[in-house]
Amino acid sequence: MIEKKLPVSLNLPSDGEDEDILDIALKTVRQHLGMEVAYLSEFVDGQSIFRAVSAPGLEDMIQPGQSINISEVYCQHILDGELPQLMADTSNYPVATAMPITQNLPIGSHVSVPVYRPDGSVYGMFCCLSPTPNPTLNARDLSVMETFAGIASKELDATLKRRSEAAAVSSRIENTFATDGVEIFLQPIVRLETGALTGFEALSRFAETPYRTPDLWFNDALTVGRQIELETLVIRKALALLPQIPPGVSISINASPDTVASGILAPLVS
Repeated sequence: MIEKKLPVSLNLPSDGEDEDILDIALKTVRQHLGMEVAYLSEFVDGQSIFRAVSAPGLEDMIQPGQSINISEVYCQHILDGELPQLMADTSNYPVATAMPITQNLPIGSHVSVPVYRPDGSVYGMFCCLSPTPNPTLNARDLSVMETFAGIASKELDATLKRRSEAAAVSSRIENTFATDGVEIFLQPIVRLETGALTGFEALSRFAETPYRTPDLWFNDALTVGRQIELETLVIRKALALLPQIPPGVSISINASPDTVASGILAPLVS
């Protein structure tokens, strides 16, 4: 008996603020087909690289950025016509059963369609798989996959560019923490009437080249959720200079409202 599937709905609850069209497409197809794993891969130098993944509970098994040799997965066999795009039961296909990945994952059912670049070349594959056979899979499901693969291809460049930029920002901020790549400079504050030194304002300068102004660094930290962490580092380094400040002279530090509201300043100052 063939199970009738419900219409596909895009009105899905978001699992997080970072969810974009690729995440939504993968999750929608995976849930519609009742399968455990969905992913978008890219072919690069003989490797199939996972660019977006929906596999709740299986994150240790498959994650974005991981890669596998293209000869070890179904992709090239599907493109060459040696395997069909839809396999409700992989045990029915000798080419699939002969591949180690079929037993190692395992893969009991599999649906995959190619994703194309604007120039018509193959970017990679839009795939769903399950460890068990799925006899309900049919031509209509393959059509759904092709539709979402088309959506993915249209959004691919913009989405992957956003992800690449976010990864670069995250790496830049992480490198600043790892290398202690920020210095504190003290700008004098003087009384205009007498010219007497009354205090210093602590200003941060970042070591990475080419030079970028501090506001850009703190904005980057904000976009990757590390604003308070970076400000705390800078404030801690500024307060460490207090023993070098003459008696009666103050030091001023800058902090965003979020950092002030976090409550981190009191233990730092104490």
